[in-house]
Amino acid sequence: MKITKKAKKVQVKYTESISYRPEYTCPSCKTSFVGFGPSKNVIRFRCKCGQELIVEKPLDILKTTDG
Repeated sequence: MKITKKAKKVQVKYTESISYRPEYTCPSCKTSFVGFGPSKNVIRFRCKCGQELIVEKPLDILKTTDG
């Protein structure tokens, strides 16, 4: 379809997006990480310092929307 001078109608679909941002402090190197780390389904991972960490349970899951 070519461009015309007359305005065209369009339907806009809005989608709510929920995102998760991990936050943790390594007990060995005492470094706090925000937005970097394991995804929700990970139970064990290694910190940048090499320490293996075990996820006990999520403390808070905050619901935020983008936009």
